[in-house]
Amino acid sequence: MEFFRKYKSNIILLSPLIVGLLFFVYSSISALITLNTTEVPEEFEKAAVVVKQYEIREIDRKTNQLKWLLNAERAELDQEQKQGRVHKVKIKVYEFGQDKFTISANYALMNNKSLRFYDGAQLVSSDAQHKLSAEEIHFDDTKTDIEVRGKWQLENMGTSPSVITGKEGYISRNFSAITSKGSASLSQGATNLSADELVIARDKPIVARGNASARLANGSVVNASELLIYESGELRARGAVTVTTAKVVVHAQEMLVEAGADRKPRLAKFKGNPNIVQDGRTIYADSIVYDFSTEQALIEGNVHSK
Repeated sequence: MEFFRKYKSNIILLSPLIVGLLFFVYSSISALITLNTTEVPEEFEKAAVVVKQYEIREIDRKTNQLKWLLNAERAELDQEQKQGRVHKVKIKVYEFGQDKFTISANYALMNNKSLRFYDGAQLVSSDAQHKLSAEEIHFDDTKTDIEVRGKWQLENMGTSPSVITGKEGYISRNFSAITSKGSASLSQGATNLSADELVIARDKPIVARGNASARLANGSVVNASELLIYESGELRARGAVTVTTAKVVVHAQEMLVEAGADRKPRLAKFKGNPNIVQDGRTIYADSIVYDFSTEQALIEGNVHSK
């Protein structure tokens, strides 16, 4: 009792300090446990904020209309919430207040108004006429094109269904212009086209550059450095042109394929040191015109064989 009386005042004074110290130790241990059990994103290691049921929308300042709406099950963001990683993400893009397309993926990396979608990335237009799947889809609010990387495929389900593939691509938001690079290909009806690069634009001829090859509706195959295919069915080829049919092989530097009313190949006109090979015999001339329907060739000017 004497001890208690003697040191009572000291114990009372020390009590708040002891309680504070114990609280500090408890808080430190709790924080350590929380830190050790918090999942750290593999590709974003600066997460300062974790948000569930994340949503962000962008409004056009000029029109006051919605430009895009992003939803995700979870977001791991930096302190300013401008960079991070979002999971089970979907962004719906608008134009003049109308829904244009939706991009979705298992996760995306976000940098301000730019997003890169990975793992099951796909884009579907609001009218269901276009469907894009890719290893990576890049959406940038400041650009008019959608960028795709890795193996990708775009299906067009319009009046003339087609499938476009490649390893790198640029697609305008209204799908009116498409550039495919690296093992690029286009399948449309009976026509199959491949090249190092394909450029497809509305109301313009399809351009195939570098190791270009086209299988025509009649089964003939055209190879050249560059091909231009028109809506009418007309085809122009330049540079190391080779046309292979069931009966002949024709070589030249340039070629023009004229199409009939049905858009099928009718005549092929060759110039630039043309030659035709049939049954092991090669015939050279100044001009060669091949008729696909009759499978006959008109050979004119300095005709000779080897």
